[in-house]
Amino acid sequence: MLKKLIKYDLKATARSFAPIYVIVMALAILSAIFERVCNTFHSSSGLNVLNVLSGITLVLYFLALFVVNILTLVICMRFFYDNFFKDEGYLMHTLPVTPAKLIWSKVIMSALWGIATVAISLLSAFIVMTVGRGQFSYNWFNFHFGISHWEPMDVGVLLSGILTIVIGIIFIELCICASLCVGSLVPKHHVAVCIGMIIAFCIVHVVLAIFVVAFMQSAPNSNWLIQTLQAIDSRNDGYKQITICGLLAASVYMAAFSALYFVIAQSIMKNHLNLE
Repeated sequence: MLKKLIKYDLKATARSFAPIYVIVMALAILSAIFERVCNTFHSSSGLNVLNVLSGITLVLYFLALFVVNILTLVICMRFFYDNFFKDEGYLMHTLPVTPAKLIWSKVIMSALWGIATVAISLLSAFIVMTVGRGQFSYNWFNFHFGISHWEPMDVGVLLSGILTIVIGIIFIELCICASLCVGSLVPKHHVAVCIGMIIAFCIVHVVLAIFVVAFMQSAPNSNWLIQTLQAIDSRNDGYKQITICGLLAASVYMAAFSALYFVIAQSIMKNHLNLE
């Protein structure tokens, strides 16, 4: 049943994401074409039509890149709210599935769209920075991204980064889910309370981060940690080891709070559901 829910959610939200992705890729390709034409005809000096068009498309591309990342959160949050706490909620909560599966269907759907947005952003940026400047070739790609140049620590950094991104997306989505569920408890102004809860959760995480850093710096036994980090940094690829440790620590932190947010959302949806 979970697969069917995810499939339904993806189909329902695809109509919103597909046009946005098409616009981002189209602007990236146009920007690359105009920049390539400017470089080919040596029109980079002086103000002319090609330079103006190249500048406009580049600005529009960066604006679209910013908007698509914001809209990914907004669309997923709106879909979760409409699907659970408005008219559709009366149907969704009659399905023979547990609240946990309903939550995970939305989280997995949002995570997949988040990963797709990251992939589209990276691909479009790659097109603008390489194809537009005429730098794209097999030798260039192999020099910058070729696996033959990778070392074991590079693979560790890549895998740790991917793990952190995936857990981070799930962390954000579960935080939004928990905030929406808390917002549903109030009689009115659900969305405003939801936004307030998201801001409150962000403040909590910032305060926790500041507290941990301050505690580590002031703790009597913190010298061993500083000495260990300095020893690792002094080695070959030491900064990569520190990066891996930092990414794994961030993943553990976000995974722990993801579990907490899931418990909050599941408990509210199971015991205190309040539809509009």
